[in-house]
Amino acid sequence: LIEAFFFALFLLFSCKIVAVKITLSLFLFLLGVIGFAQTDSNIVRKVTQSSFTDYSSDLEQSHVDTVLSTFYYYGIDGRTNITSLGNPGLAYGSMIFNSSSYGFVSGETSFDKNYEGFNESIVYQTNIPFARVSYTSGPKKFQNFDIFYTQNINPRFNLTVGFKTFGSTGFYVNQSTTGRRFNLQNSYRTKNNKYGYFLKFSVASGYATENGGIKSDSVYNSLVELGPFDTDNNKLKVLVWHESAINHYDKRLLNISQYYRIGKSDSSTLKNKGVFIVLNNDGFVDDNWYEDKLPDSTYYSGFNVNIDSNDVLYDKYHNFGLRNKLFLKYAIRNNPTIIRMGVNSNIYRNTNLVNENLIDETNVFASFDNLSFSKVKLNASFTKGVSGFNSLGYNGDVNLNSSLFSNQVRVDFGMLFNRSLPGYKQLRYAGSHVSWENDFNYVNTNDYLLSFNLDSFGLSLSSKVSMVSNYVYYGSDLKPRQFGDSFNSYLVSLNKHLVLGSYHFDFGIMYQGVSDNAPVNLPNWIGKVSVYYQRFLFDNAMEFRYGIDYWQNSKYTADYYAPLTRSFVYQNEYEVGDFPYLNFYISARIKGAQGFVNFQNIGQILFRENYMMVPYYPLQDFGISFGLKWDFYN
Repeated sequence: LIEAFFFALFLLFSCKIVAVKITLSLFLFLLGVIGFAQTDSNIVRKVTQSSFTDYSSDLEQSHVDTVLSTFYYYGIDGRTNITSLGNPGLAYGSMIFNSSSYGFVSGETSFDKNYEGFNESIVYQTNIPFARVSYTSGPKKFQNFDIFYTQNINPRFNLTVGFKTFGSTGFYVNQSTTGRRFNLQNSYRTKNNKYGYFLKFSVASGYATENGGIKSDSVYNSLVELGPFDTDNNKLKVLVWHESAINHYDKRLLNISQYYRIGKSDSSTLKNKGVFIVLNNDGFVDDNWYEDKLPDSTYYSGFNVNIDSNDVLYDKYHNFGLRNKLFLKYAIRNNPTIIRMGVNSNIYRNTNLVNENLIDETNVFASFDNLSFSKVKLNASFTKGVSGFNSLGYNGDVNLNSSLFSNQVRVDFGMLFNRSLPGYKQLRYAGSHVSWENDFNYVNTNDYLLSFNLDSFGLSLSSKVSMVSNYVYYGSDLKPRQFGDSFNSYLVSLNKHLVLGSYHFDFGIMYQGVSDNAPVNLPNWIGKVSVYYQRFLFDNAMEFRYGIDYWQNSKYTADYYAPLTRSFVYQNEYEVGDFPYLNFYISARIKGAQGFVNFQNIGQILFRENYMMVPYYPLQDFGISFGLKWDFYN
C-alpha cells in the first residue's frame, strides 16, 4: 500500500489541477497505512550523509533530527542573510559578499533558494520504514506541503522518495508564487562492499508573477500616518508596474555515482579503506523564461529599455549539461586520511532567443582529507583547467583545524584561491529587448578565513577577508559590467548561546564592508537575537518552547531587482533596511510530532516602519502562520 501511495504521488506531480486537495487526501491515507506507533527519538533510523562526489566514502551516521527545531520558520525574513522580495517563491539575493565559483556556472541564481537541496545528496539507511510529513499554512493563502519516505529493502539496498509543493497569492497584485520539487533515489552496496552506486532523479519547477515593485511609494510612505489596519488607503491597494509579467523555472537532474574497490575486499566491515575507482555522471536541464504581454514603458525606461505599447517582452534561457568525473581514491587503512586524483570532463549546450552555444570544459584535480599532524588536521584540494571553458582558470583551497587547551577551543584557518570566468549568462545573453556579447577577463578572488569556537561557553567568532579583481556585476541598464580595479571585502561574525535554567538566549552580530570604490552593496551590520523558554512537560512527554526572534540590518543602498533578466542591479541612491523584524512563536513536540503557531512581523504593529529589503519590495505584513510536522516509524 505504501509503494502504491508513492507511485500515485509521483503521477500527481505532473498534474496541476486540484493537486493540493488530492495530496492532502493521500496524506490522510498515509496516516491510516503507517499507523501511529512511535518509539523514543534515539531509536529513530539513522541517516548517512554523503556527496555526489564520492559515494564510496565511509558513512558517517547521524540520527534523523527529531528534536524541537526552527520548524516554525519558513524563510521570509533575513535570518539566512538573503534579501527577500516579500513573498516565498520570489527571487533572492545575498546580503553578504560571495566569491565566484570555478568552472561553468550558468549565472541563473536568483531563484536558487526556492529549490534549495535540489543538488543535495543524502544517503539514507533504515532498518524500518521512515516517513516524514509536514504542512505549513500562512498569510495570503501560503501553503507548504512536504512529504518524505525512505526504506531499506535489505541492509544494503535503499529507496527514498520526496515531494514538496508551496505557493502563496502574495500581499500585492500580481505577486503569486508556486513551486514544486520531486526526488527519487536509490542506493546499493554489495555484500563485500566491492561495488556500490547512488542514483538520484530530481525535478523542480515553479513560477512567480512579477509585480516589479510598487508604482508609487507615496501611499506606502503614508502608512506611518494611516496605521497598519487601514483598509481604505493602505499599501495593499497600491498599483504595481506589471499586470501580466511572469517568470518560470524548470529543472531536471539525473545523477549516478559509482565506485569499484580494487584489491581484496573485507566482508567483515563496511569501512571503506583501500583503493577505489570512482565514476560520477549527471545530466541536467535548466529552463528559465520570462514574458510580459502588457509592459509599462515608464517602468522599463528606468532600466534604459525602450519599448512601445505593442511590444511583448520575452526571454528564454535554456541549459543542457552532461558532467563526468573520474578519479582514483586511496583511503589509508586505520587512518582517516583520503587522497583523490582525477579528471572532470563536462559539456553544456546553452540556448537563448538568438543563438545556441556548445561549451566544453576539462580540468584535473587532486585533494587530500584529514591529513593529521599531531593536533592539527589539514584538508586541501586543487583544480586546474586543461582545455575548453575556463582553461586558464584554477581553484585551490587549504583548511587547517585544531583543538587547543584540552579541546576547549577549536581553531579553523582557511584559504581559497580562485581564478574563473564569470557566470556564462554574463558573457552571452539574448532576450527580446536586452542582449549582450561580452569578452570579460577572468575574475580573481583570494579568501582568507579564521574562526574560533568555544563550545563549552557557547561562543563562536569567525572572520573572512576577500581580495577581488575583475569583479562582474549588473549595471543600471541591466547589462553586465566588469570592474577593472581591485577591491577588498571583510566580514566578522560573533555568536553566543546562553542558557539560564529553561531560558535560552542566542545572540548573533555580523559586521562587514567593502572598499569604497567597489560596486557592491552590503549592509554593514546584521543583528539577530532569539530569546526562548524551553523545557519538557507532562513527565517529559512533551518538549515545549515559546519565544521571540528579532532580526535587523543597518540601512544601505540595496540592489534593485530586474524581473526581465532575473538579476539584481547595482544602484547607490535608494536606501532600505534599518527596521526591526520580530516574530513571536509557540511550538511543541510530542514524540515524532511537532507543531507551531507563529506571529510574524509584529514589528509592523509596534514600529510601523517601511520594512523593505529590496527597493520597492516590502516584506510580508503582520500575519499568523501555523504548521505540523510528523515522523512515522514503527
